[in-house]
Parts: sequence; structure tokens; C-alpha cells
Amino acid sequence: MQPPPRFSPRPRPGHGLRFDECYIEGEHGQFVRSAAKLGSYGASALLVDQPAGHYTTAGTDDLVMCAILGDPVAAAIDFGAGMFRFQSAHTPFFLSPARAPSVFAVENPHLARLIAVPIGEVRELLGRHGLRADAELEPLYAGGFEDPFLASLMPQLGQSLTFEGETGLLIQDSLLVTIILALQQVGSARRTARPTVVGGLSPAMIRKATAFLMDGIGQPKGLKALAEHCGMSEFHFHRAFTLSFGCSPHRWQLQRRMEMACELLRLPGTSVMEVAIAVGYDTPQGLARVFRRHFGCTPMEYRRALQ
Repeated sequence: MQPPPRFSPRPRPGHGLRFDECYIEGEHGQFVRSAAKLGSYGASALLVDQPAGHYTTAGTDDLVMCAILGDPVAAAIDFGAGMFRFQSAHTPFFLSPARAPSVFAVENPHLARLIAVPIGEVRELLGRHGLRADAELEPLYAGGFEDPFLASLMPQLGQSLTFEGETGLLIQDSLLVTIILALQQVGSARRTARPTVVGGLSPAMIRKATAFLMDGIGQPKGLKALAEHCGMSEFHFHRAFTLSFGCSPHRWQLQRRMEMACELLRLPGTSVMEVAIAVGYDTPQGLARVFRRHFGCTPMEYRRALQ
């Protein structure tokens, strides 16, 4: 199976964009067999009959779980312009983070149930249990997964959509909460089972290094300053960082700079020059060269696509 095409940024008019609306109104609308609101949390459920091929979806404010109904499907997926990129074997579940545009390639036709939940509701629910949604669910963004309990909930969810009124809302809310808590359990198990990266940075050092890199988005600092900040030699820091993240510190920061540039380009009244300076480039031309290599279009072309 061929990997998905290189991600090109897709217009996203700020927070509040809903997954079901974007999906139905976009290129996928022709594949939607049914769509319904789900419970009282602002969630939605789509039943999708999708052929094999390459597809893209916009980043929205919803956490989206894809449950493959019937035979599992193999896929090559990129969530968030390279933040989570993987080739998945035949697995029945995928979880897409909120505000992360995606591009994916599937090798065979499939029937899928898509469940989209506002990320704010997910954070509030898990927060009641002292859990941080982003940390708990992050292990599930990096690959497909299986879970018998989640699989047993899918037929019940489909049946719950036939109920109306208060009874239907109560049943759907109960199932939705159960699904979110089950996802947290699967994510926790995957995180626990993840092998320790020998020679990588400690969790505390990762936080220290990434905070330093984010603080220097507008005025990027070199490897020497970063290594000194973390109390390590350049050689050992570069090696440990690469083991931990799978890329160099420069590459990690470049990815964050491009993501910030996209966010700033969405703001009306912000000039490309202002965007360039904010993310560490002296001229719009300097930003444009890197932006084009990264996304395949210039900042101006990206901005025009938003209109």
C-alpha cells in the first residue's frame, strides 16, 4: 500500500468547526449513509460507506473515533501534518485528535461508524476523574488499535440511535461516557506497555527542552544554547532528543513554527510579514521558501484558500 500524499493545509475558520458538518459538506459527503446527533454532549455519529483511496479531512474541534464495521481495514494515516504519521495493519479502531487535519489512504472499501465528540466535553469528563484528556488519549493517535469491550459497544450505539426523546438521550449519553472512559483505559494500557526509550530524555527533561524550544519560536536558538539549558553536551543532547522524538530538535521546532504560521495566517488583518517575524523569519520570502517545502504552497496561496 502506498503512503498517503503529502499533507497540504486545509482551510479551518477558527474554533467551533464541527466534524459532521465538514465531513458531510466536503468530499466525503457522497459516502455518508446516515448521520445523527448523539446524546446531549454535542456529539454526532456518522455511518460511512467509503471506497478505497486517498482522502483528507479538516481539523475540527471534535475528537473523532473511527470504528470499522465488518472486516478491519489497513490504512496509512497522517494526523496533524506529521505529528502522528503511521502505517496501520488491519485494526478496527482509529482515533483522530481534535484540531488536527488528516490525510489517509485506505486499501479496501469499508463500512465505518464515525463518532465525533467536542474535545471540550472530553476534557471535562476526564477532568472529573483527575485525568488530562490530551495525555491520556495521545497514545491512541499514533496507530490503529483493537479492544473487545469497545467493539461490543458499537452495536448498542447503533441501536440507541433508534430511540427518541429523553430516553434516547439518556441511553446515548451513557454509551458515550462509557466509550470515552474505555478509550482512556486503552490509551493508559498502551502507554504503560510502550517500551522505554533507552538513552532518551527523561519526562522532566522533555518538558524542559520543549518549553525552551516553544519559547524560542520567534527567535530560534541553536543546539548549543538548548543543550546548555538542559545541562548536557551538544552531542549527548542531540542523540537523546532524537531517540525520544524520532527527529532532531531543529526539525521538531520547525514543525511547531509552521503550525504557528498556519494559525496566524488564519487571523484576519495579520500581514504575512508579521507572521514571518512571529515565527522567526526576517522576510516573507524566507518564510515562503520553508512554508512551500513543508506544505507544498506559499503562505499567500494558503491564505487565499481560506477566503
